[in-house]
Amino acid sequence: MVPNPDKIDQRVEIKFCQRSGMNRMQTIQRLRAVHRHGCLSDATIRRWFNKFEAGENRTSDLPRSGAPRLRTPDKIRQVRALVNDDKRQSVACLARRSQLSVGTTHKLLRQDLHLSKKPAKWVPHLLTQPQKDRRVAMARQSLARLGRRGDVQHIICGNESWFHLWDPASKEANRQWIDPRTEQRPTVVRHELSVPKVMLVAFFDRLGLVHREFSPHGLGIGGDEYHGIMQRLCEAVRRKRPQQFRDNSWALLHDGAPAHRARVVRDFFRDNNIKVMPHPGYSPDLSPPRLLALCPFEETHPRRTPGRPHPAPKLC
Repeated sequence: MVPNPDKIDQRVEIKFCQRSGMNRMQTIQRLRAVHRHGCLSDATIRRWFNKFEAGENRTSDLPRSGAPRLRTPDKIRQVRALVNDDKRQSVACLARRSQLSVGTTHKLLRQDLHLSKKPAKWVPHLLTQPQKDRRVAMARQSLARLGRRGDVQHIICGNESWFHLWDPASKEANRQWIDPRTEQRPTVVRHELSVPKVMLVAFFDRLGLVHREFSPHGLGIGGDEYHGIMQRLCEAVRRKRPQQFRDNSWALLHDGAPAHRARVVRDFFRDNNIKVMPHPGYSPDLSPPRLLALCPFEETHPRRTPGRPHPAPKLC
């Protein structure tokens, strides 16, 4: 580092004053009168005055090695090994284990190793190679049935979901008699998940809802229950989609739940010649609701006024 030329000149003047027989205070006053605001500090003037008094002749600083270089090849290899052990470690953890500062470790990661910390991709399930091959095979079967244009108008999708029940009470019904002197105002949660819940089974296609029903008494659905639902679904298709029912051109798409794979259900599909679209396991991205997202519903009902809530479903 090249020293400031003005500082070198002031050191020469300090050396001149010391050789001329001036004392330290006189030297300080002389430099203040000449350099004013750019004058060296009193401590610096005394330090150099003492050096010249002790026989020092140089006015420049001695060469220095500077700060030690911490980002050495050994440290780079050490940090690389630590990162390979666990790539989720923080910079502070790596700095502590490598005995470096956080700033040095961050520069080493960014500039020397060219690393950047990215969040991992979230996937619902890690598929094995046989599962991937099965997805490809079923996708080819679907293409063969739907055609290259992807006609999904004849597909009826089915899915199940649990819904919690609420028992809403009006403001008047929540009023209680209390003594304001000793009791506090009661608190009621506006919406709270109830313990009882019910499973909704819904079937829909491009035109809208075809059939829906709720499981009785909040129970799940087994093979026998799903067999009865399939019978009622066929009756709903006959009433609401008569052309597809007569031509037997509709196909069912549902996931691989145990109730859907029951023997009584498969026998019903075979006896009634109902086509079932293939659906690979562990494939939420190929769930029935996502299929029809490619082809939005046709608007068969008038639009509701914006801002007005949808009516709650009736449990029947």
